[in-house]
Amino acid sequence: MRHGPASTTRLCLAALVLVAGASAKSLRTYHIGCSTTDNTTQCADPTNYARSLGDTHHWAKCTQLGCGMECVYINTLINGNRLHELSDSSWDGVVCASYPNGAHLGVAVDLAYSDSCYQQALKTNPDCILYLSSVWTYNEGRPWNDEWLNTTAPDYDPRYHANYTSKKWHEDYIKAAQAKYGPSRARLLPFAHAMAKLNDRILSGGTTVLSSVYQLYLDGIHLNEKGVYLCAAVQYAVLFNADPHGAARTFMYFDKQATVDETYANLAWDIAWETVNELSAWTRVGNTGGVKPVAVTAVRPAHAASGPVEVFTISGRAARSIGGTGRAASARTAVYVMTRDGLRLLTGAER
Repeated sequence: MRHGPASTTRLCLAALVLVAGASAKSLRTYHIGCSTTDNTTQCADPTNYARSLGDTHHWAKCTQLGCGMECVYINTLINGNRLHELSDSSWDGVVCASYPNGAHLGVAVDLAYSDSCYQQALKTNPDCILYLSSVWTYNEGRPWNDEWLNTTAPDYDPRYHANYTSKKWHEDYIKAAQAKYGPSRARLLPFAHAMAKLNDRILSGGTTVLSSVYQLYLDGIHLNEKGVYLCAAVQYAVLFNADPHGAARTFMYFDKQATVDETYANLAWDIAWETVNELSAWTRVGNTGGVKPVAVTAVRPAHAASGPVEVFTISGRAARSIGGTGRAASARTAVYVMTRDGLRLLTGAER
């Protein structure tokens, strides 16, 4: 391992004291959609996910199998007398999933039903945020990008289930929402975008953890434990505007306990964090705080006036906060030198 310049004061970091620079965050969100929304709520165990990172997430949902916003709004919220749930409590966010069946009525119509739900929540909390979730494509044995990159007009294409599982649809949807409410009030939960990034990484040979993105699927559309874990990381990163690295790997999937291995968890955290940051114009990640600040105290042993910096392991969140790199890294080990300006993260070439 190579060390920094001779003039740099080197310390053996014998002790680290990590102190959260911001208090834990608490959020309340209401989720509306079909069974894919069940995948990102009760199957992903968001309460446990947030708790493991020091935050609190209370959530409720209104879902109907195989239904989009129009169907859920009319059949369940209105006819089921549940619309009041959106205004009876104060919600920090309303999450709507576009999943229409039959002839597609277009972005404007879907947004109108999402707006009807959002307006109810605004009655109690005028600072409530509307989140639109991108639904992943179907598992039908063809290349994942066939549907994801489909740009056929009009919005609905009978050759596929619908273009609402396409990149173009989701991006048209969030653009329309941000044009209506402003970028800080309408945000994207890019579940499908994260899966697209993972698919590209697998196809390019960038990871060997998975051989196909369809390994995240339980059936034709629903996700297994690995799939919902990726969604949980995306959801936490956007809702809390914070890095998902280091979250609990054991959670409740439906009514059973599930655990993802550390190798896959690191991949999911990386993919999620990279995705939400790359799409910051729509997710707003990094625009209102981002990763919690971390304070570090370095103690020099009496016998170590100089010498190489000790290699130490800390959480990914802390490493990026200290290093100020602003990007996710799979490695959980970081090497620092102490300079007159404070701790500096050594690059790979300097190690």
